[in-house]
Amino acid sequence: MAREFSAVARMLSAPVGETGGVVDVLDRVAHAALKMIDGAEMVSVSLRLDDGAFTTPARTDVVAGQLDQAQYEAGEGPCLAATITSGLGLAYHPDLAVPDHPVDAEAAPGEGDGVPWPTWGPRAVALGVRCVLSTGIFPDGEPPRQAALNCYSSLPHALDHADRDTALLLASFAGVALHHTAARTAAELEAAHLRAALSSRDVIGQAKGILMERHGYDADRAFDALTRASQQLNVKLRDIADTLARRHREL
Repeated sequence: MAREFSAVARMLSAPVGETGGVVDVLDRVAHAALKMIDGAEMVSVSLRLDDGAFTTPARTDVVAGQLDQAQYEAGEGPCLAATITSGLGLAYHPDLAVPDHPVDAEAAPGEGDGVPWPTWGPRAVALGVRCVLSTGIFPDGEPPRQAALNCYSSLPHALDHADRDTALLLASFAGVALHHTAARTAAELEAAHLRAALSSRDVIGQAKGILMERHGYDADRAFDALTRASQQLNVKLRDIADTLARRHREL
């Protein structure tokens, strides 16, 4: 753990041009969290843009991005709560499959009295996540915070108190990175938004190509098939396309 913190510190102390910018730094922080936080299976960083919208420029797994996006759409969830919760800015729930499970007083479980996020929670469980921990960046700063570090696990109770201490330290490191590169943050986040849009277009194109090859559809019919599936399953078009592109040999 000491070596990991030392490596992150060296990265943050380097000139901005050498670190690759804030998006690359946050990606390094997310991957460091994946190594250092026992129980974390997926990690992401959520960032608030100037217009109040959120984006995920750093994630260790595509599902982590889906979990974040579901929170942005629902307007609730741990990463959002971590940016508005006073004190350490912790949002934690030990088992999203048990809605009324008691949580620690120091962490914000959701919108009130131990009840987790009613829209996002079931969707997270459907994606295979049971335990979640988010902490605001900067921890202990005044909300609303600019960002949150999010850890997800498929196992209930996987993220214990020691894990939270490590998450808080890494969130502080990420906060330093944001402060250090403040002049470039807005432009890079906009670029991250653009990359996400291009990535979405690419994966939809891949899914259309699979349907065209497998069923002889033309491009319009393939897109209509994806759109119908999205509406019938109440799942975002990009997520339908991503699943088809990744698992087409199994389907």
